[in-house]
Amino acid sequence: MQLQRLLFLILLASSASLQAQSGNQQFEAHLNQYEVNFKELMAYRGINYFAGQVTVQKVFRAVREYGSGGYGDPVKEFAFLFYHHQDDTLHAWIVDHTGIAAHAHTPVTIDSLLNLENTLKFSMSIDKIIGTTDRAVRDLKASKKYRLKTPESIDLLSRIAFPKEITNSLTGRKYLLVMPAVNLSTIPFSMLKPWRESNGTLLDSVAFSFAHNFQQLFSEVDNLGNESPDNMGLLKQPVVVGNPAFTDPCTTGLVQLAGAEEEAKQVSALIGAEPLTGAAATKGKIIYRMRSSSFIYLATHGWSDTENPLRNSFIALNGRDTCGYLTPFEIQSMKLIYKPVVVLSACQSGLGKVMEAGIVGVARGFLKAGSRSVTMSLWNVDDAETAELMTEFVKQMQKPTPFFPAEPWRQAVLEYRKRKKKDEPLNWAAFQTFGVPYAPSFSVSLHR
Repeated sequence: MQLQRLLFLILLASSASLQAQSGNQQFEAHLNQYEVNFKELMAYRGINYFAGQVTVQKVFRAVREYGSGGYGDPVKEFAFLFYHHQDDTLHAWIVDHTGIAAHAHTPVTIDSLLNLENTLKFSMSIDKIIGTTDRAVRDLKASKKYRLKTPESIDLLSRIAFPKEITNSLTGRKYLLVMPAVNLSTIPFSMLKPWRESNGTLLDSVAFSFAHNFQQLFSEVDNLGNESPDNMGLLKQPVVVGNPAFTDPCTTGLVQLAGAEEEAKQVSALIGAEPLTGAAATKGKIIYRMRSSSFIYLATHGWSDTENPLRNSFIALNGRDTCGYLTPFEIQSMKLIYKPVVVLSACQSGLGKVMEAGIVGVARGFLKAGSRSVTMSLWNVDDAETAELMTEFVKQMQKPTPFFPAEPWRQAVLEYRKRKKKDEPLNWAAFQTFGVPYAPSFSVSLHR
């Protein structure tokens, strides 16, 4: 009997080992295809990328070391969620300190994902606030034929983004780094409900951020031992901009944003900075200061173009006698030496051109330039509500918090929602965080 039991245990272990090996090989194949897609995305942006940089073992190591902060025991509440779309199927993997924790795949085309995204936004009446000249309005109205109400859209998107296997593995997690594919990062993930039975949203219990690419994750892991905890969150020459004067050849005609100016003044008062507003918020001055800043806050007009995002998307500044548009092409060419936390309190700053490996737009431009994270919006939000939410965000960033700034953002949203008689996702679900936050084992705050 003892011999039979021993043989059974050996066979069981061998079976588990073979399954793990098979799972790793499948994961490797999708990582290889991801690199092909990412190379196309980088080529579109005019940047060379050499494949072969992403392997299963490098991903496992990066997730393990990022979760532990480079030393000590890993934070078990952290996980990495990798999406890859191939052959009209969305694949999802959960990777934690043990390796692959879960894998699932859902048949869905890119067109279906786009239609579901637009259907959700149409059900929330976002078409009424994003401007009648925006191409997105046509996309939204084209999706009206599905006639799904907001709860139905949320349920469908939740089932696609979070199949049962993924949801089960997420139970008990607090921090989630997501590598998105196609249009996933323009879907308001904060509203999705992985745990359908609890009726709670993802943001109710999990802080998450969308990673720019694997290279950013690898770089952050390699730098873990080189960065002093005292320097994490250190405010170096913060740049706070609100309501620039729109008087140059490009911005003339844009409506002045009195609410954005007040927002910038409130944020500046919290961190002890001098805001750049009106005629002082010149494009040249802001670009110069951003290069040596660790915290950048831009409250102004934004625009995302889905056809030519590098040249036509923009953040509106004061160009004086030249064009005041700051485009993704210009942003990605900058060198932001202090890896700043960037907040874009600007309309549609998170949108752009959908590609297999993700979105090309303003937010990705800042990440390519060297920023640690970018908080950006998916649609226009009321000035007063944005100011209230964003000032709460800055207050939360001043408290020592792990997974910074994704967890401070989650706390800000929760505090904001507590103060409201009626919960309006239209006001808080528009904003999402891009980039690799500080490791979940570190508590970081904005400080002098």
